[in-house]
Amino acid sequence: MASRKDTAYDYIKESILSNKMVPGAVIKEIELSEELQMSRTPIREAIRELQVQGLVESFPAKGTVVTKLTEEDVKEIFELRIALESIALEKSIDRILDKELDDVEAIFNEAVKGFNWEKLHEADRKLHGLIVNKSGSKRLIQFLDILSIQIERLRRLSTQDPKRKDDSYKEHMEIIHQLRNHDLDGCKAALALHLNAVCTSALQFVDYQGDFYS
Repeated sequence: MASRKDTAYDYIKESILSNKMVPGAVIKEIELSEELQMSRTPIREAIRELQVQGLVESFPAKGTVVTKLTEEDVKEIFELRIALESIALEKSIDRILDKELDDVEAIFNEAVKGFNWEKLHEADRKLHGLIVNKSGSKRLIQFLDILSIQIERLRRLSTQDPKRKDDSYKEHMEIIHQLRNHDLDGCKAALALHLNAVCTSALQFVDYQGDFYS
């Protein structure tokens, strides 16, 4: 059974990732306490964890607010992700099995036929997970785990663009193709192309939602 702190953490995190709590919104402990039917102590513990992960930040006069994402933040996160996943590829490309790629490709095909974003995201996570986890590099995996919640936030922003579905599918199929061929340079190029496209889409959303960042 999840602790009260974990329950509060999951609720606030999902509220931020789903944009229910928009950038710049004040985290109101009393309202959360009433809504979740718990004391403010586990809520404060959850907020401290979210602060470490960069989803919220505290100001002396204003209190705790949902962190605003700037263009610089988005670009930095994707620069780091491209660099780290490219390093992971160097170690994992010869360890990823065709059967594993078959399974991921099947999920992608199922997702694109039914226009199922959640299936598409599942396939996306599985493919990138293969690249990273098959590297066998504990520290590399840890570094990307630190970025993971920010990556998830940006992934959800990028899905606001309906044109991304078909492009995302094609980009992932090219990554899988290069993985099957064990073409490291080709795979790095396909990975960078995909992640830069996601970055561009997320940046467009940040610009469009300018009112949140004023």
